[in-house]
Amino acid sequence: MAKTLLRRYFWLINTIRSFGPISYEQINEYWQRSLLNEYGQDLPKKTFHNHIEAIWLSLGVEIACNRKAGYRYYIKEEEKTDKWMTNLLDTLTIQASIGDGSGMKDRIVDYDVRYEPKLPLLAQIINKRGVISFRVFISFEEERKDSKMADYMDVDYTYSHYCPLGIVQVMGNWYVIGTFCKEGNLYRKTAAFRVADITDINIMEGEVMPDYPEDFSVKDYIANLTIDWNEKYFNQTMLLYSDLYAMGIKDAPLKMPVTK
Repeated sequence: MAKTLLRRYFWLINTIRSFGPISYEQINEYWQRSLLNEYGQDLPKKTFHNHIEAIWLSLGVEIACNRKAGYRYYIKEEEKTDKWMTNLLDTLTIQASIGDGSGMKDRIVDYDVRYEPKLPLLAQIINKRGVISFRVFISFEEERKDSKMADYMDVDYTYSHYCPLGIVQVMGNWYVIGTFCKEGNLYRKTAAFRVADITDINIMEGEVMPDYPEDFSVKDYIANLTIDWNEKYFNQTMLLYSDLYAMGIKDAPLKMPVTK
């Protein structure tokens, strides 16, 4: 019971930190879709206020309400600037968001947990085997100041029919790993994207991935990950590999590109 309550407390903190200032009604909507809410029940207002009081008394985190702005809840600013508290919340709120549902087994791996507001949503999509569309935008403005990289163009793509299978965090970056799937099984490709670069996530209602890989494992994916030097200069999987290499999780690539 105590473990369940703590998960709820950290879920509430994470939700308010991610989307606040936020109303009780909006919090309740997120709760109905949370992995911790197995039956999709409402969060009673009395229970909500009890959680706020318990969070302050047991964790020292103050959730305040701005009544003039339409009763919107937020984390007191001084809590955000306290580094040790922020690090603690980063770890625990993510763990609480993930929960311990069977659908998450081997699908979320963290080597150095850091806070990422989009993680709870992605965890829910993975758990429900959702198919999504999203936008990736990466600016190379700073890199273009170097004459050798002057021709680098910003990455700005919209992707669809992507089924997230797992999430991994390395070197301070969260990555989502998934497979593109189109009708008729005409196109399949596993690809990793840095979560911080992803925006405009939309669940494609009614879309499903054929032959969903029930036994997908993030650790197995990483163990078999290699660099394909034939890819274009920018590749998300290559970026993931470089982070894994920097952490010592992957070995240096044996095959090097041939300079013509």
